[in-house]
Amino acid sequence: MQRAHSYDPRVTNQFNQFLRWTITAALILGIAEVSMGWIIDLPALRVVGYITMSVVVLFSTGLWLMSRIQVIQSVTLISISCFCLAIMYLLAMPDLLPVCCMFVIGAFGLPMLFSERRLFRIMVAMAFIVTILISALRLTPPIFPNTPATIAHVVNLASLPPICLIFSLLFSHIAENARASLVQTQAANQQLQQFKDQLEVQVEQRTADLSSALATVEAQATTQQKLLAEVAQQREAIRELSVPVLPVTHDTLVMPLIGALDTTRLMTIQSQALQSIEQSAARRLLIDVTGVPIIDTQVAQGLIMTINAVRLLGAEAVLIGIRPEVAQTIVGLGLDMRGIRTTNDLQTAIAQTRR
Repeated sequence: MQRAHSYDPRVTNQFNQFLRWTITAALILGIAEVSMGWIIDLPALRVVGYITMSVVVLFSTGLWLMSRIQVIQSVTLISISCFCLAIMYLLAMPDLLPVCCMFVIGAFGLPMLFSERRLFRIMVAMAFIVTILISALRLTPPIFPNTPATIAHVVNLASLPPICLIFSLLFSHIAENARASLVQTQAANQQLQQFKDQLEVQVEQRTADLSSALATVEAQATTQQKLLAEVAQQREAIRELSVPVLPVTHDTLVMPLIGALDTTRLMTIQSQALQSIEQSAARRLLIDVTGVPIIDTQVAQGLIMTINAVRLLGAEAVLIGIRPEVAQTIVGLGLDMRGIRTTNDLQTAIAQTRR
């Protein structure tokens, strides 16, 4: 069920005004036609008057439906009533064809007031059918054959002005509503265009911001890569400095170790020792562990592996600075130190190499 509040209140007021004006005009014309029909004893005129009086009943029903907030039902009732009235007027008095045409036009014009496209299409189809029916009825003999033509002319002259006035009011409302809808549509389109322009500006601004942010991120990434490269270089320099290999003579290198030794540093010691021997073609490597505070199983095994690796390159490794407690630890661990030369201090080892 359609509700009146679904439509513009101004449109429903226009339709109610149309119904009231039509009821008033039909009441006046109906009373006049019935009265004249009895006065001049003309049955056709009395029937026309009764038909006009039925307009009062039908349109009053439509007005009542509007008060019940049933818009579509009211419009449908009035439109169908107009079709029926056109047919009844033609049957009663065939010369009232202009009045019939006005009712047919008004019947399919009413849905246009509320922009009801579906109902409008239905009423146009019905108007086509009713028009064909009216044309066919014009070819049939009249129900009241003795009706003077002057009476029909008088009824046309009396009925057409108010009918034209009322329907002109209706169609002026339709045109006014169409113009208002057009203005609203144009305003909405203009507002949408403004929103579109604002959106484009925002998109351009966001794109510029994103481009700037992307450039900043790329610059930061480049800087970060440079910093990482510098850090890597610094780590390599620190690694080399933490395990220095110093030449003593043309065929002797010394590797002083200072600080605690872990797995990573032991691997670095082994790599640095082998690389230095390969590059310098030295025949001796003096490994000084005087500065190593603790030599446990892991450290001792790492040093032995380094010494064995040096031997595989054809060089001799000498372990310097084995303290008594370290010697006890190595013996207690059962590590094989056979074939490994040791000295108390670096000076003694260097002196032995010169002999």
